[in-house]
Amino acid sequence: MERAQRLVELIEANRADPFSHLSYSYHSWVSRTHRYFYMAVPKAACTKIKLVLHQLEGYAAPQPGAIHDRNHPDYTFVPKLTDFSSREATEVLTSPAWFRFCFVRNPYYRLFSAYKSKMLNYLDTQYQPVQAEIRRRYGYPIRDGRPAGMVAFRDFVHYWG
Repeated sequence: MERAQRLVELIEANRADPFSHLSYSYHSWVSRTHRYFYMAVPKAACTKIKLVLHQLEGYAAPQPGAIHDRNHPDYTFVPKLTDFSSREATEVLTSPAWFRFCFVRNPYYRLFSAYKSKMLNYLDTQYQPVQAEIRRRYGYPIRDGRPAGMVAFRDFVHYWG
């Protein structure tokens, strides 16, 4: 019973911030019909898995990238763990009648994939402030008043380590 109570506490804490990237709301995909619980792990094929589960449940395929945006007004998504009552969510997480899964990846390859997609993709402006901070912190040359140059993998790793 103690384990179930701890799960309920975690679920309730996640209800307070349902769109945090650290929450069950953001990363969980739960099917009442097929009785599965999938916990997404970024940089471990989560986009493809979410799209497949989305289609398995009969939902319309969203535009590329929108599969991660559960606030998108044009789409309905596979339910998340916090869409269930605490009692139901505890059953999802503990009952042998439910299939629970996630996919993991070799940590080095996952890290390198994150580096390539977040540091080397100049079309994605979301991580430009992080790129600039790494350049500043590790003394990259100054051009036009700002640190310049491609962020080295070594510096990316040290920055997050």
